[in-house]
Amino acid sequence: MATKAIDLTGVAESFQKEIALEIPDGMVLDTPSQVITARIEIGEKIVTRQLKEVTIIGKGSPFRYRIVPATIDIEIKGPVHFLDELERKGGVKVSMDLAGLKPGVYPRRAALTLPPEITLVSTKPEIFTVTINK
Repeated sequence: MATKAIDLTGVAESFQKEIALEIPDGMVLDTPSQVITARIEIGEKIVTRQLKEVTIIGKGSPFRYRIVPATIDIEIKGPVHFLDELERKGGVKVSMDLAGLKPGVYPRRAALTLPPEITLVSTKPEIFTVTINK
């Protein structure tokens, strides 16, 4: 059974509303009430975004270094509002801790920090080759 339309224009929060049923001609209800209470749940849309070729910044090394590949592709998921805010603030910062590493070749993972409302879905690649030179 249908109800009258509920206007959601400008609504930002969940709410309850009494609304009239649209009773087809000839239909008889067992209850005299022709009104129901509708609970409308409002939630922000959750989306997934791809961030391509984000530069990785090495930190903590007094030596010259090279990270291969030098960029990472990231997939994140969260409410549209938080993803938009993250982009306004300059996007995701990706770093790699190189402190204490002597000259040589090392497999390393990149590190990134996301707000708690945003979930990391995947990164490509996951492992990088770091070459540290004197």
